[in-house]
Amino acid sequence: MKRYLISTIRNVSDRDRYLATWRQLRDAVVDRGGRAWIFAGFDDSSRFIEFIEWQQTDVGVGLIDDDVVNTARSELEHFGAGAQQQWKEVETR
Repeated sequence: MKRYLISTIRNVSDRDRYLATWRQLRDAVVDRGGRAWIFAGFDDSSRFIEFIEWQQTDVGVGLIDDDVVNTARSELEHFGAGAQQQWKEVETR
């Protein structure tokens, strides 16, 4: 099993509604065995970075392919398009 991560940076004007929507995504991710974090910019509280982490085999369907998670992720796009990057764990041994 490898760990995977998606990071998204997003500028948001309606912080309260955005955070309520983020909580829905976080709950969907956690309910499916993943982890999710969000951080606000140190000097710009309208700028956020979101992290979603999960484990899966190299092949197959992962948490990020789940319909409920994808629906929750798409809801965040209503607050502004995010710059997203996908990552996978690197073996170091």
